[in-house]
Amino acid sequence: MKSVYEPLTWVVGGEAGYGISTMGASFARICTRAGLFVHGYGEYPSLIRGGHNIASVRVGYEPVTSHGNKIDILLALNKETVDLHLDEMMEHGAVIYDGEAMPWDTSAVQPNLRLVSVPLARLTKELGAERVMRNTVALGASLAVFGFEFSHIEEIMMRTFGKKGPEVIAHNVNVARAGFDYVHTQFAEGFPTPSGAKLPFEKKMHPVEGAPKRVLMSGNEALALGALKAGVKFMAAYPMTPVTSIMLALAGWGTKHGIVMKQTEDEIAAMNMAIGASYMGVRTLTATSGGGFALMTEAIGMAAITETPLVAIEGMRPGPSTGLPTWTDQGDLRFVMHASQGEFPRMVLLPGDITESFEMMLKAYNWADEYQMVVLLVTDKYMGESIHTAEPFKHDDYVINRGPFMTMDEALKVVPGTYKRYEFTANGVSMRAVPGMPNTIHSAATDEHKEDGDLDESSENRIKMVDKRALKLEMLQKNSLAESDGAVLHGPATADLTLVGWGSMKGPIMEAMTVFNAANEAEGKAERVNFLQIKMALPFPSETVTRLLNTAKKTLLVENNATAQMGGIIREHTSIHLENKFLRYDGRPIHSAEILDQISKHL
Repeated sequence: MKSVYEPLTWVVGGEAGYGISTMGASFARICTRAGLFVHGYGEYPSLIRGGHNIASVRVGYEPVTSHGNKIDILLALNKETVDLHLDEMMEHGAVIYDGEAMPWDTSAVQPNLRLVSVPLARLTKELGAERVMRNTVALGASLAVFGFEFSHIEEIMMRTFGKKGPEVIAHNVNVARAGFDYVHTQFAEGFPTPSGAKLPFEKKMHPVEGAPKRVLMSGNEALALGALKAGVKFMAAYPMTPVTSIMLALAGWGTKHGIVMKQTEDEIAAMNMAIGASYMGVRTLTATSGGGFALMTEAIGMAAITETPLVAIEGMRPGPSTGLPTWTDQGDLRFVMHASQGEFPRMVLLPGDITESFEMMLKAYNWADEYQMVVLLVTDKYMGESIHTAEPFKHDDYVINRGPFMTMDEALKVVPGTYKRYEFTANGVSMRAVPGMPNTIHSAATDEHKEDGDLDESSENRIKMVDKRALKLEMLQKNSLAESDGAVLHGPATADLTLVGWGSMKGPIMEAMTVFNAANEAEGKAERVNFLQIKMALPFPSETVTRLLNTAKKTLLVENNATAQMGGIIREHTSIHLENKFLRYDGRPIHSAEILDQISKHL
């Protein structure tokens, strides 16, 4: 189905180690500053150097929330990129390549494909630049094909290399201009095609005058920014794809905002240090992927039984074991929901875009402190590492809520020996004191305990303590959650097909829904689809989901895993079986065109 608006997809491909992701980020920044909407996605193998890398940037005049399956401009820095992606080219697309360094038989390719041969290596050498800077030449050539003025590149170069001085800026600008000018000079009459004709590249994008300023960042950066706003002062983590950039972001902000970022020897140490810092009263964070989270699970139980507030991020990638360490997946949901032994309350939040990532972090810390419980946010490689444009985050009304947190003045009034850290209360939450406060010495053991923290294995106490901790979740649902925190219905209130998804599937599903409904409206067709987004796995929004699914005419579950985990969770909590499923589990994210095909199939 043809979209009412057609974004443009630009892809750069080449060998790892030659700045592919940097080029993608630069192109995305140029487009964002020009008032366009952007979605950027990268793929790379689990190699330190070598292997095939791509950066894909999809650009449009309307919000772009998904990567695409077709390429308009392919910037091929090696022959492998052509071999792997030529069949993804749009009929009237353009391939930018170095015809001198990369001989290529174009006789069998699509007849109307624009062939933009630019001597990237020669131009780089003539300018006295290092070989890696052929990427900068290529970026200039791309912008010329794309239809932008060179001034947009100059602005990005100044911002990127501003701290390195005017000579470095000028050098990079000159290198980029060489590629830009070459395209304008050599292809003034059009681009050659295999059919022998010279044709212009017609799908150009133009800057949007007067467009509001928007943010451009990855899902991981949004999570880190949310933690910063929430008052995090300590992070402990061990680097692991796809969440390492969360560590890097907070480390970069550390000096200015007084944050300690500790890279630990392993994930066990990271979780224990995060819990220890939280026990001392500091808002903390740790983040890892599935393999690291597996090592953290015992310590999560320690946070639960000691009622220590804890916020942690689990960034999914395909398992089991090492699996596909640099690819994406939604296979850890059940694992995160049930990690660590025993029964205790926890929250599992499922942000679907960068705005929700930021907002859920703010809420996560307040919920963790107010109810002294574990709060886990689940993301994945696709959302965490992809970059997106969004409206500036709204956070001016955010108020930090530390929950029942004893002040020094209150501690001074406590009669020595009477403080009960785990006192039974009407809402299951006890007054929290931290080490160093007078008159509040207590035991915080991982064995079952009495109100004062001393160990107690009696039947009566065990039942009361389990019920005390469980009561927190009940009170949270009653007093602190809005319906929209758990699940949201996007699109028309009634529809012929309801798509169901969670997490990073929000973007592709939203785009497919928008395209389908807009196209049908333009053609005078009555069929519509809507989208039920599950935003919280625990506590599960049973009442909302039951009500919305019971009114759905037909449903289609969309997940990036093999076993339809959310479908099983929905059935467990609502008794509703979602028969129709679209699942992908090859390490690649589902794109909107695939969902559009599924919509047509089921309608």
